[in-house]
Amino acid sequence: MVLGGPSETFPWTLSRKTFETKELKFCHGSCPFFGGRSTFWSAWSPQPSPDLMRDFPETMIETAKQDKFWNDAKSLLNVTSAAEIKDGVFGTLQTAIDAILKTRVSKIPTADYAESAPLAVGRQSPTSRLRFNKFSVPGPLLAILERQRQLAKKDEGAPLEIMVDCVAKTMTKGDDDNFVRVLETRKGTLSWTGNKTRIILCSGAIPNATMLLNSFEECRETVGKRLTGHFVTHISARCPVTNIKQWEKEDTLNMAAAYVAGKHPQNGLQYHVSVTAVNSPHPVHDVEDAARECPDYAAAATLDQLTDSEDYVVFVCSALGEFSEKNTDNHVKLNKGTDPTCNVNLQYTLSKDDYACWDVMDTATYDTVIQMAGGHEHESDIDWWDEESHAWIQTKPAVDTIRIPGIVHESSTCFMGPKASGGSVDELYRPHGIENVHVTGAALFPTAGSWNPTMAMCGYAQDLAQKLHDIECQEKK
Repeated sequence: MVLGGPSETFPWTLSRKTFETKELKFCHGSCPFFGGRSTFWSAWSPQPSPDLMRDFPETMIETAKQDKFWNDAKSLLNVTSAAEIKDGVFGTLQTAIDAILKTRVSKIPTADYAESAPLAVGRQSPTSRLRFNKFSVPGPLLAILERQRQLAKKDEGAPLEIMVDCVAKTMTKGDDDNFVRVLETRKGTLSWTGNKTRIILCSGAIPNATMLLNSFEECRETVGKRLTGHFVTHISARCPVTNIKQWEKEDTLNMAAAYVAGKHPQNGLQYHVSVTAVNSPHPVHDVEDAARECPDYAAAATLDQLTDSEDYVVFVCSALGEFSEKNTDNHVKLNKGTDPTCNVNLQYTLSKDDYACWDVMDTATYDTVIQMAGGHEHESDIDWWDEESHAWIQTKPAVDTIRIPGIVHESSTCFMGPKASGGSVDELYRPHGIENVHVTGAALFPTAGSWNPTMAMCGYAQDLAQKLHDIECQEKK
């Protein structure tokens, strides 16, 4: 089975408005396999600066300002700059693209900066000879499982237990306090005594919200009232190899990955462009390596694009823009369904600000390609990929062919902040009024930004783990 696409599951009812919005159509679902989306994700792992974390509470900003926060997240995901991969595929073309964007990003009117792409593809051990090894959860998690099993045998640690094929449905707190001690699952009821057991919700922004909405009536005042995420544009183009300044074609596959970020000049909504550049001298033989080393599984150069492009550099650009957090038409709401794992209605719509940001993002994506190809004086050298004719054309493709239906990186469903401001969780990541349930992931983010959220999500999850460890140590004193 190929993961993604047909293997996604959608634990919600989609609104008619979303389905009838031609640019959106649907929201990408969950991957109900061990490892989840990490088995086929894009690996882009940018580090947002505090100014890009718009309206985040001060406690989240201060946490993210600590060097340890990002260092730990990078270490977990093996994040490395594309410029540091140097595996024979990422090499001289990477150096050339980095140099071009460094000097020309100022010619992209709404762009703020460009950098060599930060990717979660680094070596998993100091002795590994793999220079491009995309992170996914199963391997490291099973390694921890085995490590804890060995420690438990020596009475030096506790075993890690993983239950697969088990759906959690609802939680119940005590009649006389705010501690959860009952968890209903499809395999039966888990119950316990005392106040030391903690529940961490880490199943995604919408499933987290669904669990809270079904479990705690007080959560319905805020949870799901805000919903953000990212809309997507894909643009592919090519230019002659000779247009790439200070780079000469080699006899082997060459790739580069870059990240360009900017904002709408008036409404401040963010976008970014993830660029993958490819020169393939032998397309039929190179295509497997190109697919394996392409950072973005959803935006990889195809054999059709590489064929007859031996003397070109092919650019595949995947651009993400953020939905405005001010759009109250976007929401997750309980419906009358009887299955508590999917009894919610999901609605995304596009506001005027969203459309404006999308227009700016598309223009910036075209400008990024033009600058890499030598500037506007060489624009006539560029061919653009047209999905309708499945061929290279001289004119830019129609807007409705580059805007890709399918919302990604859903966020903000139970964001951190005071209840009076619409926030759903406190500084210890707990839903207001609940003592031992904690929320992780992009559900916590008051705004989506445009940056790929994975590394920040990992950073805040590690921060939660550290805080809980510190509490446990204090209790033992």
